[in-house]
Amino acid sequence: MITVNDFGDAGPGNCDATCTLRDAVAVALASVPVKPVLFSAASGWPQTITLAQGQLAISNASADALVISGPGADKLAISAANASRVFDVVAGSFYMSALTVRDGSVIGVNANPGTNGSGGNGDSAGITMGGCVRIGAGATAQFDRVDVRSCAAVGGKGGQGGVGADGFSPGTGGMGGTGGQSAGGGIYTAGNLVLQHSSVALSSSTGGAGGTGGAGGSSFIQGTGGAGGFGGIGTGGAIYVSESGLLLLQNSTLTADTATGGVGGTGGVGGVTGGHGGNGGDAYGLLLHAQGATGMAAVEFSTLIAGQPTLAPGGPPGLPTGGGGISGSIHGAAIWGGGPVTVLSSIVVGGGPAFALCANNVAAEPGSANVDQDSSCGGFTLHKTFAEVLRNVEPPLPPLPAYMPVYKGSAINTAASCTGIGGSEVFTDDQHATSRPQGAACDLGAIEADYVFFDGFTG
Repeated sequence: MITVNDFGDAGPGNCDATCTLRDAVAVALASVPVKPVLFSAASGWPQTITLAQGQLAISNASADALVISGPGADKLAISAANASRVFDVVAGSFYMSALTVRDGSVIGVNANPGTNGSGGNGDSAGITMGGCVRIGAGATAQFDRVDVRSCAAVGGKGGQGGVGADGFSPGTGGMGGTGGQSAGGGIYTAGNLVLQHSSVALSSSTGGAGGTGGAGGSSFIQGTGGAGGFGGIGTGGAIYVSESGLLLLQNSTLTADTATGGVGGTGGVGGVTGGHGGNGGDAYGLLLHAQGATGMAAVEFSTLIAGQPTLAPGGPPGLPTGGGGISGSIHGAAIWGGGPVTVLSSIVVGGGPAFALCANNVAAEPGSANVDQDSSCGGFTLHKTFAEVLRNVEPPLPPLPAYMPVYKGSAINTAASCTGIGGSEVFTDDQHATSRPQGAACDLGAIEADYVFFDGFTG
């Protein structure tokens, strides 16, 4: 095994005497077989590793998994200090447990402007993936008792439209480019991800702003301004599952995460007519977005709490008389199923009355009991508000945030069984390692209530 005993990020080193996490990952991946990575703190816990040299890339060519085992999410945090992503799982198998991954931030590249003098349109920005963790196609990751929090993915800005041609009949300015898509504020996976006894909290995915429309060309009367670009779409505030990805979410909580479309671009300046402002970007799956025919997700004994969605505003009109863009829309305040999302023994609440929690291809496992707040999740049997179902275990959010079913509430002893989808896996504990069941049957959601006294007293 390799033991991390230096909580800086100097490296690279060989871990003979002192060993940073960056050193340990390099040494472990060069070992045959791959050695596990552990942690030791002579000065005690808690400790925070701040990645001053950027993200940790995991490219594992071995058939063995790289294993990083922490001392507990409340004892060790790995932070990118909002300067980079934390982990980029490029290839191979990776297992991580009992720590916090936090403060990752990835901002997309702004797109190129259109050509001036010809009214060329601005380019559209590309996709930005995984604020804290990105898992590549073909890679496999398993996280157990990991708290992912305070992560952000932000799309790049669309390119500005080019200025229109000059002349007797001045040209119209080019259209601003579309802002870039953001995907997975906390985690983006194009591979296989199992998230167990874990949480993703306080993370965001924000589409890039649309580019500004180009100004009209010059003449006695200036030409018409170009339209502002559309804002980029924001997807999967907690987790985004790509077309090739698979997600298994078990005994876990997604909360206080959000996705927001990008602001529409400003219309270009014109003579008689300014350009129209671009429309704000749409948001899909504010907590969880599973995309495409093969990208899919299974949600088992988990709690998803959607925040209040925010509509992306349309862009301002170009002077003097352009029209303003319209606001973006919301598709799935909790879950968007571009590919199939199957839910078992789980709770999906929050979001506000104006926005459906589940949209598109989201459905309960046949025969299972689940709670949603607004009857938007296909096949869910119970429809209750947050206050009727859950209470916060320990405000403000601690490591591994969790929400307890309310005393004598509808989530208590309600699961049809304590098994997962297909009945092959038996769940014997919850997110915080409390044994399941505590009563006649398992409770819904990530936390098994351990009420043992009367009238609200808990054990």
